Amino acid sequence: MSKVRVHTLARELGIRSSEALARLNDMGEYVKGAASTVEPEIAEMLRSAVLQDRAAQTRNDAADGSGTVQ
Repeated sequence: MSKVRVHTLARELGIRSSEALARLNDMGEYVKGAASTVEPEIAEMLRSAVLQDRAAQTRNDAADGSGTVQ
């Protein structure tokens, strides 16, 4: 696999580039901007983190009932 641009990865995950940059920096990866590239392994780590957060949020919403529309 080839390197992935941060803005492409963010679009794939449905998040803002700034959020992707912040999360990557929190993970210890130095990226300058949305046009920066990351190794495929790092991209996969970000994908996993975002998906885990979404799953946790979905579970929390379901548990407290805040995910329902009235």
